[in-house]
Amino acid sequence: MKQFELSCCSTADMSPAFFEENGISYANFHFLMDGIEYPDDLGQSMPFDVFYQKIAEGAQPTTSQVNAQSYEEMWTALLEKGSDILHISLSSGISGTINSAKVARENLLEKFPQR
Repeated sequence: MKQFELSCCSTADMSPAFFEENGISYANFHFLMDGIEYPDDLGQSMPFDVFYQKIAEGAQPTTSQVNAQSYEEMWTALLEKGSDILHISLSSGISGTINSAKVARENLLEKFPQR
C-alpha cells in the first residue's frame, strides 16, 4: 500500500493538537474582522472567546477561501516526502476552496507527474 497524507482546511474544526497528533496538514481560511485580516488558525491568532465577543458587540466578520498557492505550498512538502495526498474539502456548494485545491493539484501534477 502507498503512503498517503491526509489534508483538509481549517473548517474541519478540530483542535491544533488533534491535527498534530494525527499528522494531518491543514490550510487556513482567512477572515476579516474590524478591518484586520486573521488566519483561521483554530483560535490561535484570535481566541474563540474574543472572536465571539466581537460578534456580540456588532462586528461582522467575512471569510475568504484558501488560495491555490497555500495548497501548493502545503502539498509540495508532502509530495517531496514521496507521499500521496488525500484531501478533504468543503463542498463546492458552500465554498470555492475546492476549486483552489483543484488548481493547485493541476499545477503540482506538472512538477510531480508520478502522483
